[in-house]
Amino acid sequence: MQKVTNTEIEETGLTESQAYHLKYTYGPGTMIIRKPTILELLVKEIIQPLYIFLIFSVLFWYLAESYNYFATTLLVVFLIGVVINLYQMVQLFDKIFKMAYYEITLNVLRDGQVKPISSLDIVPGDIVFLKDPIKIPF
Repeated sequence: MQKVTNTEIEETGLTESQAYHLKYTYGPGTMIIRKPTILELLVKEIIQPLYIFLIFSVLFWYLAESYNYFATTLLVVFLIGVVINLYQMVQLFDKIFKMAYYEITLNVLRDGQVKPISSLDIVPGDIVFLKDPIKIPF
């Protein structure tokens, strides 16, 4: 890749080749957040100390003490709590993903011409033209 001065970039913008190399180096112009699977969230929820204590208590009361009604009630409450927390965590991660992933079309100076491109293709060094105040996702 040829070394380009700031003056040249200001006049003609980046070339497609330069933009390609910068995108390869820095990635797309958006935040990429990996959504955890339900199984990962479930494991993180169940390995909490309170839940481990409840599981051992329920097993002990079923096997050793024969407190079947109490153990069953505790198990039902435990399962309801885990399901509610799991549902809330899935909803939370969906909201976070929707807030982080945002794509718009922008006018960018490339190869001496103003071209409309996706905000995912914006790279460091691009000259972006904005007509109105907008939310920029990068």
